[in-house]
Amino acid sequence: MRGAAMCFPAAACGWVALLLSVSVVPSNDTVTYYFPDICAPRGGYTLMFCEAKNTNNRSVTEQFWFTQEVNNDPFDLTGDSDYKGRATNICFMPTDCYLKITDLKESDSKTYKCIFFIEPSGDKWIGEPGVNLTVTALQVKVISVTVNSSHTEANLSCTSICGGPSYRWYLNGQKVPGASAFYTGSLKPGDGVSCRLISDWWYDGGSPSPTLYAPKVPSVSVIPSGEVREGSKVTLTCSMDAIIAANYTWYKEDQPRHLSEDPQLVFSPVQSSDSGQYSCTVDNQLGTKRSRNISIDVKYAPRLLSVSASPSPEIVEGSSVTLSCSSDANPAAIYTWYKDDEEEPAASGPIFIINDFRAEHSGNYYCKVQNNMGNSNSILNLTLVTGLPDGWIIAVALLSVILCLVVLVVGLMWMRRKWALERPPASPRKPDGEAQKQPAEEESDLHYASVQFSKKPADPVYGNITPSGAQRRPAEDAVEYASLTFRGQLPG
Repeated sequence: MRGAAMCFPAAACGWVALLLSVSVVPSNDTVTYYFPDICAPRGGYTLMFCEAKNTNNRSVTEQFWFTQEVNNDPFDLTGDSDYKGRATNICFMPTDCYLKITDLKESDSKTYKCIFFIEPSGDKWIGEPGVNLTVTALQVKVISVTVNSSHTEANLSCTSICGGPSYRWYLNGQKVPGASAFYTGSLKPGDGVSCRLISDWWYDGGSPSPTLYAPKVPSVSVIPSGEVREGSKVTLTCSMDAIIAANYTWYKEDQPRHLSEDPQLVFSPVQSSDSGQYSCTVDNQLGTKRSRNISIDVKYAPRLLSVSASPSPEIVEGSSVTLSCSSDANPAAIYTWYKDDEEEPAASGPIFIINDFRAEHSGNYYCKVQNNMGNSNSILNLTLVTGLPDGWIIAVALLSVILCLVVLVVGLMWMRRKWALERPPASPRKPDGEAQKQPAEEESDLHYASVQFSKKPADPVYGNITPSGAQRRPAEDAVEYASLTFRGQLPG
């Protein structure tokens, strides 16, 4: 190895000084690797093997495995903190050496080499190009799926970056015959499918793929499970075994509320408006299922307290007054009325009626509202008045004005009608000046207007009433009768 060597844990430090003083001496001796490319599953273990062809029977004093990166010198892998407790050198002097790595991680994917140290020349043999290890995580993917009411027909594949190895399938933890990378079968709700890699060079102990479940009805839980207080933290959890690559949708009162890949819905802090019925749906590539409802009932102390007096907080002596108290609270609040100069409660309940109000009833009243979350109170002042309260005075005054206006209007209309009925009719025009000289008492005599008839019977007959003094030109062939005046009574 060209370049400087670093001093790593004690097992390798004994050779550091030697490595600093020698260079790699070309040699006809070579190092051979068996299975130079290994693909292994995460969580399993692997074995690597190297062999040095020591044709000249040179003395090999030490050998170990190492990883090599740019500008790094070789050091015993068993002293690397990343491999502590997982890497073991199994070397058989002088030319054979194994490396065992357990509990494989994806970060273990790199190139591994072995080195042999030669005495007394100080030469070292480093095998090239080494063993290329690839650690893979498996995943079950859906090729196609048909969901029925009772089961699901699924075509699945086991995917990894390893090419060509054999696979093993598990249905609900039980081995399924075959070694293909594909699975076809019927799944019931809740069935889980997973796969593993199997190989000849590393033991079949790697981690299986995450299990893909055919969804079944999930359940919802709430923390805390007891009383939920406003302002606290509340967590809803939608659970259905372990579902890989699942989506969770939360509903409140059957309305979609939150879409997330997280099975939890967190309220921090929870508000009274969060009370209601919640459910969730879980879906993945194999179907969708919905949970039953779970209820959140957020408790809080009384608030929005309001008190009032009807008809008014100014009460006429001897009348009654109704006091009302209301609030928003969960659970329902208890109402108690107190008078400020009395220790004992004056009444209980949201309504308090005082009949026959007297001077001793005047003063401050307060309503105390409480539940197991807390309490609140509000004060109302009642005053005795000797006459009508201001509000009543205004109302009576307005009513009086309205009544006066109504009486005035009705009176005017009645008088106008009476005048119209008593007014005498207009006097008819007199036929001549002589008629106007008749005594006043004769004005009440009956007058009959002239009646005209046409000689032609076919003509319509019109009765014309004209004043006696009117001048009319007789028409030809017409008979005109003069006005007749009767005085006194008509003969029987």
